[in-house]
Amino acid sequence: MIIHYFLIVPPNDGMTTPFQGFNIEVIEGDFLYLLEVIGGMPLSTYEIYMNQEQLLQKRKVAPERSLYIVGYDYINRKMIDSCDGIVVIICLPGQIDKALEVSKEASEKCIVLSLESRKGVVNISGGMSVNFLDEYLKVLVNNMEASVKSSLLGREVRAPYNKIIPETHFNHAVASPNQYCLQTLGFEFENRERFEYDDLSSYISLIKDSSEMVSKYVWGEDGRNDSEMIIYSPAMYSHLYDFNQSFWNELFRKINNKWLRDLLKNGVFKNREYSGFKIPTDQGEVHNPYEDDVAGPLLLIRQKELYITTLAISLLSST
Repeated sequence: MIIHYFLIVPPNDGMTTPFQGFNIEVIEGDFLYLLEVIGGMPLSTYEIYMNQEQLLQKRKVAPERSLYIVGYDYINRKMIDSCDGIVVIICLPGQIDKALEVSKEASEKCIVLSLESRKGVVNISGGMSVNFLDEYLKVLVNNMEASVKSSLLGREVRAPYNKIIPETHFNHAVASPNQYCLQTLGFEFENRERFEYDDLSSYISLIKDSSEMVSKYVWGEDGRNDSEMIIYSPAMYSHLYDFNQSFWNELFRKINNKWLRDLLKNGVFKNREYSGFKIPTDQGEVHNPYEDDVAGPLLLIRQKELYITTLAISLLSST
């Protein structure tokens, strides 16, 4: 049976990010963390009884994530009641009361997850593993009608997956979705390294290698791959691609350093090389772009926009 996930988006005053138009609240760290952990949660009640090989076989033929991202003002009891089977509500601490309210009459089939410990709430602030929710879900499965749970009777909940693969995890967005896919299937990386930017070809190689790694561990050494390939490019509002307009002219006039203007224009917003750029040094002194009153906040906002875009693609890769 499919597990239905509801992620509550916190309310805001209508403010959005300037380049992609995200709700200001969703680009903050705690909400991004909630998005990160969703991908590792089971898609159905059957998965909590599967070993890793069985999970791999199932995900290859029947991905079925049911995820609703719902605004705080719109989630209600009817949404919960309309879902057959188990419902998992995920929210920030400020929305816990609302989550408990809408699930109150359906507590026998609902779990509320958040970032603090409260009665009726599972605290996920310490990190999530593939198996984290298994025991909680088993309790709800046992509450289901006999006709529904009959196929699960007598089964043991799966043992934790702990398969370490002899691969390296790189901390860069071009590889994150493929690496995330493997992590949500219970694989752990033997090594972790910082990705060192060289030139455009180094990014292309990293994308290619991470894609082949998924094919290897999901589809086998023969490299057979019947899955879909998603190619994406983080974008901005279309009108912002005209760098001769007044918006950019007024912005860049406020930045005195030419190298910093070029960094923002070519390395970040035109994004010709996956936001790769090198910061100049002067007699050993590194120039910190975040110290600039104009460039610093723009860089931070754009990084958050790019990160949430990568998380969204990563969630697609985990189904």
